[in-house]
Amino acid sequence: MQLLSQKQIKSTKRLLDNGAVLAVPTETVYGLAVKFDHADAVAKLLSIKSRKTHDDNKVLTLMLADVAEIGQYAQLNAIATKIATQHFC
Repeated sequence: MQLLSQKQIKSTKRLLDNGAVLAVPTETVYGLAVKFDHADAVAKLLSIKSRKTHDDNKVLTLMLADVAEIGQYAQLNAIATKIATQHFC
């Protein structure tokens, strides 16, 4: 796996900030990535995936830097927090 340079990271961030949809390699396949709080980018992603809205019972993955960020987007009870901390820290 090749690490990105600071210049490449800044360029990628700029693209995401401007609503780009990026193809990102994973261990198995390429995934599509957008900045989740950029409404136009999410709309483009849903269009690419042939989805009309978020409401078709199919989820999108939200990637976070660490377990502590989960609380900004979801409510976790004590058991879920313990599991997340044990397996993802």
